[in-house]
Amino acid sequence: MFKISLFTFGGGYVIVPLMEKRFSGELGWINEEEMLSIITVAQSAPGAIAVNTAILTGYRIAGFPGSMAALFGTILPPVAVMTAVFFFYVNISENFYARAVFKGMTAGVLAVILDTVYGMISVLARKKETVPLLILIAGFSAMYFFKISVILVLVVCIFLGLIKHFSSEAKQK
Repeated sequence: MFKISLFTFGGGYVIVPLMEKRFSGELGWINEEEMLSIITVAQSAPGAIAVNTAILTGYRIAGFPGSMAALFGTILPPVAVMTAVFFFYVNISENFYARAVFKGMTAGVLAVILDTVYGMISVLARKKETVPLLILIAGFSAMYFFKISVILVLVVCIFLGLIKHFSSEAKQK
């Protein structure tokens, strides 16, 4: 987690796919479906998605000690960088090259976010999960086209997810 966090810029939606690639793809410690579940829970919990995902992933791999190691491994690099930026902000913010680097990183961050969305949609499509796909499309449309509050969309999505979960549970009994 420390290595991923140290070399990742752009926030949670950038670091989460790298966690998924490392722990699910490269190391095989968590299967793809389980990682998607962890990301889903992490998104719905309060707090930063990167930290939530790290804690849940660490817990799944090594219990409580794993969750604590993942937590500190995830938050220490950004805290160190933000502390350094705080002291040098005036010089950095007015520097032409620093601004150019940050603009370039914006494009990279967008690519990683789009890759994450594509990966989540691919998993849902492979599993033929039409309800979550419809919820995803409706939630995006509500926020992007109709400017509906993210909080309201999250509450509605949680409600719809609970309905789907309990209806699936009832069908299994």
